[in-house]
Amino acid sequence: MKITILCHADCWGGGEISASTLMKMFLKEGHEVSLMPYRGKTDKFRAPEGIKLRKSFVLNPYLNKGEADILLIYANDIPHKIKAYRKNWETILSGSYQKICVLNHEIGQANQEWFVERIDKFIFLSNRRTVEFLNSIQQEECTTVVLPPPVDLEPFLKVRPNYRGKKKYVRVTAQAFKWDIEETFELFTSLNRRYPESLFIFMDIPRQLRPRLWQNPNFIFLRVGSKPVNEVLSLGNLFHYMTKDNYEDQGPRVIVEAMASGLPVIAKPFGGAPDRITPNTGWLVKDNQEFLKVIQDMEEGELEKKGKAAREHAIKYFGPKQWVKEIAG
Repeated sequence: MKITILCHADCWGGGEISASTLMKMFLKEGHEVSLMPYRGKTDKFRAPEGIKLRKSFVLNPYLNKGEADILLIYANDIPHKIKAYRKNWETILSGSYQKICVLNHEIGQANQEWFVERIDKFIFLSNRRTVEFLNSIQQEECTTVVLPPPVDLEPFLKVRPNYRGKKKYVRVTAQAFKWDIEETFELFTSLNRRYPESLFIFMDIPRQLRPRLWQNPNFIFLRVGSKPVNEVLSLGNLFHYMTKDNYEDQGPRVIVEAMASGLPVIAKPFGGAPDRITPNTGWLVKDNQEFLKVIQDMEEGELEKKGKAAREHAIKYFGPKQWVKEIAG
């Protein structure tokens, strides 16, 4: 099949990595893949070899007859400006190919009636966001699917955590808007005080927190991009994803990566965390007190048991091939 992927290609964040992963998977399965960047710049985007580069959607929103069987919109931040480019959208969504929109971030203006009626299928990364979307549209019928974020699991399946001895907490993200700064500081100073042998590994950490923790040798800070994510995860044996209350990170990619690495996960029950974490693979906690109780009540061997179950769960349910099956059949 001929698949055109429309996405942001002017940077290299989680959404762009996911889009590139899908391109690789489609190519591997023998499909013809082209990239239509939302805007013109693509110098930071790491497209796999064999991808045909089209002109940008903003400047040239056209697909000629026979050029595509499927238009896949990996939306990320695109929905915030759908109204501003309505004519472009009406043009590209008028083709006879199948039109699939992945709302992997926020809904934005993607719930506009004229937009929804032109899309054959919406894909989300969490049930919570799916329900929010369906409650916001006027159409009685709308095809939606929930899938885990597309992640190439192979480098993470090679990680071999050391579950014995001290706990080594790891977190991969530095975006300050996801963190409750004071809650995080209170949590990790409490853990460090109760369990002074523990290690806390961050890539990276909000600048508001670093000066308050950096003098403690139990806290290790790695610059973003200084190591591949799988290497950072290999330094820990327990992954934590404590965000601000009600922060809706649909994936999150890092939870999938951690689970594939054999790390059990502790997270708040928001965004996609409840779709990824099961009682056998980690813990959903609502606050610091529940987090601390999990650590206090943890039995010997529980980290290893849940970590191995997390990896098995990732292999069974999180492989990107299900994206290929859902989109290309």
